[in-house]
Amino acid sequence: MQGRLKRQIVAVSSLLVMLFFFTNLTGRADEMVELMGSGAHFVVNPMVNKNQAKILEGPNYKYQKFAWNLKSVKANGIKNGRLSEKTTQIEMTIYGGMNSFDPYFRPLYNFQAANYAVMLGEKDVITTIGTSAPISASSTNFKLWGRQDEDTGVYAGVSKTITVDLTNLKDKLPLKVGFQFVGKKLSNGQLVKFSYYLGEFEASGVALKPTIDGDLTADSLAIRGHGTPGDLVTSNVTDSSTVSIDAWGNYTIPLRTALKSHLEQNDRVVVTETNENGDTGTAVQKKLRIAAVAQTPEFDLEDEENLDLTQVDQLVKNLKLDSGEAVGAKFYYDLTQDELKKRIASLEAGNTIVLPIYATKAGYIRSNILNVKVSNSADAVAFDQTTTALSFGGVKKVPLITTDYFPDKPWGIIVRDHRKNKPAWKITAQALASTPGDNDLTDYLWYKDGTNQICFKNHESILVYEKSADANNDETTISFRDASQTKQELPNQRSIFVQAGPKMKVGKYQAKILWSLLNAP
Repeated sequence: MQGRLKRQIVAVSSLLVMLFFFTNLTGRADEMVELMGSGAHFVVNPMVNKNQAKILEGPNYKYQKFAWNLKSVKANGIKNGRLSEKTTQIEMTIYGGMNSFDPYFRPLYNFQAANYAVMLGEKDVITTIGTSAPISASSTNFKLWGRQDEDTGVYAGVSKTITVDLTNLKDKLPLKVGFQFVGKKLSNGQLVKFSYYLGEFEASGVALKPTIDGDLTADSLAIRGHGTPGDLVTSNVTDSSTVSIDAWGNYTIPLRTALKSHLEQNDRVVVTETNENGDTGTAVQKKLRIAAVAQTPEFDLEDEENLDLTQVDQLVKNLKLDSGEAVGAKFYYDLTQDELKKRIASLEAGNTIVLPIYATKAGYIRSNILNVKVSNSADAVAFDQTTTALSFGGVKKVPLITTDYFPDKPWGIIVRDHRKNKPAWKITAQALASTPGDNDLTDYLWYKDGTNQICFKNHESILVYEKSADANNDETTISFRDASQTKQELPNQRSIFVQAGPKMKVGKYQAKILWSLLNAP
């Protein structure tokens, strides 16, 4: 029993220490706390050290004479040693006075009633947040001496309290404190307003660092994250709420509708955290965007013979899809495996299918859907010959010297390419074994062009023609030399010919040529 009582006493003592520490940090809401020299982001205007004030509004006459001293600045609603949105009163104690003369030391103004003021803005563009009760004056000399200490002779200055509304404090910092008065010009009775400041409450420079936890999607109905306990968070999503961050640093911003409608008009979600001191910070989650860089997101399957449509990365590579700043984003089909297989299986000749692709990366909202059209054109690329049989003329006797024989009639090959991108292709020729019972012509059959002269006897593929990619050319005709053309007329003309000689026997010779139309590497 005694052991339990001791533990209870220790717990109560700890609680009292914590409460005492918390109270010293914030103070009572109505307590006026001195802020000069407290490190409370209040800075005295350096000109005050020279007994001067800085003008914000009104003519800055060279021959004005004044001496000012800011003795005290107090405020209520202080949180963490700084102004807060709960601050409603600021008290200033000012000592000083001024007069004005022209170059001949004649008085310029008769000073009217004055006020202490809290202001924001810069020279000649100021907004007055609050003013004190007026200080009466009607003289060419304006004085704020206050009571004089009998022992030291030092004047205490004049204290005045200003009522202020610091809602949305972050938009009002820095705040300047000083005084305002109206001077009546003695020469013509014109009334001129003057505003001077002696110090300012600076913007804190403290950047809050909220987070957005998890990756948002078009279906999200809430935004969740972390921040500083007690602060407020809001988002740029229309109709979303402003909520407080709980004691554990968590927040949840509920959304009235799914995020989809917001993302249709915006490329990001922004969460803003604020506190009563006017500090602010944001967290951003951008929408990942993908686009086809080199071409529109469609192609003919015939253009890519080795493409495996089940592998989304191959499709992404072929289309040169770009995910912008989200380097390393992962791409996926917006289809189940069964749906993907069914679509690919339906891609027969003449058909087109649509493959929806999206991209994701941690810290980004999932991308929009990019619909890729894949076509399988019927007869996308066609190969044709002007003749299917070549005759080299009836040789009546075996030549005693080597003689070249060319086909009797003109002939050629035609390639018709209806593929969208028309990638490079090539044509090869290969001699096949002759029909049994016939003499084999391949030992005497040759291919020749401006560069090469090759015999077909080894039954190897011979490169006859190579075509580079040409999206504008649908048809290519490849001509070969015939017997009516001379070597002098067409020295570099490609040709297939028989080179006959004394080693040949009397009889019928025959060979078959296999033509192949291939994608060029």
